[in-house]
Formats: sequence, structure tokens, C-alpha cells
Amino acid sequence: DTRWFEHDGSPQLEVCQLDLVTGPIPDGPWDLIHERLVLQHIPARLDILDQLVSRLAPGGVVVLEDFDTGEVRTTDRGGPDQELIAGMATAFNRLLAERGGANDFAAGAWRHLRERGLVDTGAMGHVAFNAGGTGFTQVMAANARQVRDGLLGLGVPGEDIDRFLQVLADPDTIIGTSVLVTAWGRRPN
Repeated sequence: DTRWFEHDGSPQLEVCQLDLVTGPIPDGPWDLIHERLVLQHIPARLDILDQLVSRLAPGGVVVLEDFDTGEVRTTDRGGPDQELIAGMATAFNRLLAERGGANDFAAGAWRHLRERGLVDTGAMGHVAFNAGGTGFTQVMAANARQVRDGLLGLGVPGEDIDRFLQVLADPDTIIGTSVLVTAWGRRPN
């Protein structure tokens, strides 16, 4: 959402919002391409990554950021709602996969960049922890409401979804995000 980007008016900076599935990707060449939380949801993710890499200027950098949801990692393993939280995470991952997403895309992002001939590649991961009703727990609640019908279609009981929303709002709840993997690479000069 480019509404949150504050452009300083620099003529060399262009902010674009586009649909990677239906719209054409601008030709470039681009000095920086930053993808965040998109490619893991798109079935043609590697074809689109090929297009993004081909549009880099010599010396240009691509940065990919997606969650590694290939494994369910929970943080407050001694917490009272651990089983519910882990079960809902598993259901979310299953729903993502059924809709053409890739739970393991982020884990392979560094390799994907190397396979495309980029240099100075690397990756790192980040996990944020929040108490119920704050930060990422609010994002999780919004996601649960948004995909409620899909979760029900997987057989998740409505009462479990409702209880999950209550747990996410409870300040005693502690939840960590999946690992947000940031991978980068530079097109050779």
C-alpha cells in the first residue's frame, strides 16, 4: 500500500503500485526492486521473479521479504492456548497452500536468487513478539476474519475461530510471527 510511503520529491525516485498477476511489470531498468509478502501467495511466483530480475539495471538490487510458514513455530509453548494457536497456524498454512501459495518460498528465496545469476546474495530472518491486542496479533486477527470462510471450508470449527480471536485480543497471550526472511541479490555490472 503506497499510501504509507512518504515521497521526498526526488526525481530519481519513482514509487509504483502494480498487480504482478494481471498487469505488466514496468520494463525498467530498476536500481531497486523490493517485494514484500506478495510472491509466496502467487502460483507463478518463480516466473514473476524471473521477470523482476530481468528488469534490474546492472548493479541493481532485488530484495524479497516473505514469511517462512513451512513449519509451525510457536513461541509461548507453555501458554494456556498453545494448542489452539498452533492448530490455527497449521490451518492458515493449509489454506495458503490450497490457494496456490507456497509456505516454503521464503526459506528458498536465497537459493532462488543465486540460481538467477545474482551476486552478493544473502538472507536473514526476523521474528517479532507481541502480546495479545497489539502489533502482529492484530494482523493475525484481521487475517482470521478475512479468511474465516476458507478456514470453515477446511473444517475448522467456527467456535475455534471465535476462541482464537479472543486469545489474540487477550493481553496475557504471547505470540511470535513466523520468520520473516529477507533475501537479497545484485545483478552483476
